[in-house]
Amino acid sequence: MTHGGDIYRHDINIDYSVSLNPLGPPQEVYDAIKEGLKHLGEYPDPKQESLRSALAYADGVRPENVLAGNGASELIVGTVSYVNPKHAVLFTPCFDGYRHALNALSACRVTDIPMSREDDFRLGSDIIQLMPADADMIFLCDPWNPVGLSIDGAVLDDILEYASDAGISVLLDESFYYLSDKAMSEPGRSRNLQALIDRYPGLYIIRSYTKLFALPGLRMGYVITDEKNIPGIRKMLPEWNISLPAAYAMEACAGFMCERDHIARSLEMISGERLHLCGLLKDAGCKVYPSDTVFVMFNSDIELYEPLLKRNILIRDLSGMPGLGRGFYRTAVRSSADNVLLAAAIHDIRH
Repeated sequence: MTHGGDIYRHDINIDYSVSLNPLGPPQEVYDAIKEGLKHLGEYPDPKQESLRSALAYADGVRPENVLAGNGASELIVGTVSYVNPKHAVLFTPCFDGYRHALNALSACRVTDIPMSREDDFRLGSDIIQLMPADADMIFLCDPWNPVGLSIDGAVLDDILEYASDAGISVLLDESFYYLSDKAMSEPGRSRNLQALIDRYPGLYIIRSYTKLFALPGLRMGYVITDEKNIPGIRKMLPEWNISLPAAYAMEACAGFMCERDHIARSLEMISGERLHLCGLLKDAGCKVYPSDTVFVMFNSDIELYEPLLKRNILIRDLSGMPGLGRGFYRTAVRSSADNVLLAAAIHDIRH
């Protein structure tokens, strides 16, 4: 499987392979980027003091618990390099970036534990019983990529408690968290991330503004973890890993996180359009899996990827992803018109 957004090798009119906020970024974020461009003759602050303070305030944690990165992917690689696991566990299907980071290590064994297709690939506490005794790092995704389901709170608590007792590091990828139903049900700082990372020093929470503010070309990610882990991760990254336009944009985004209006409007639109899209895909004859976020995974017994490419439409082909196989695809939830267009094309191909 390749990452979405590969518009450079295809003639694409509409890209459904990348899952971004359909509302796009607020004007204030564009204004912040323009302000950052005025400072291109300056070096960014390698300590990220102002940026880390803004990110920390938005998520209710201390600045010393936060580190910004050139997108979530850089921080996944940096965190994995810092932890340097010897036996990592992936619950499949999962985002391929975890395996990419692990493959860079010279002495790490990777065990795949498949989730149940009959249970719509929903992560459950029973997965703990399948854990290898010598595992030292696991990867979680909330909501789960590419499935789209959020992790039940009680299940997450069970896994974190087990990992803590067993001395297992946990990378919790929340890149799509703010575009999920869970963000709507956990407004503001009610989750108390500070208490969570204080309780679990081996927990690394990866978050991203790239998806929520629809700016994948301007990489904007950050990690929240115990302050003792931050210097070690920092050593795995370039000295100046955040450009000034990105830093200005991230601070502006952090301000919107505190106001919550942008998130609320985004989630309202995504929830309605996701329901609409799922119905359209079912009507087109596809098996649609439940989702809580801005993308939907579905299955078709008829090949769709290449026929859609011929129509200048790009979706995510999941056939090469461990735990899935032929006929699995993922599409973004976009505007109503775009969703209708995609479903009509799929219906035409299938019929």
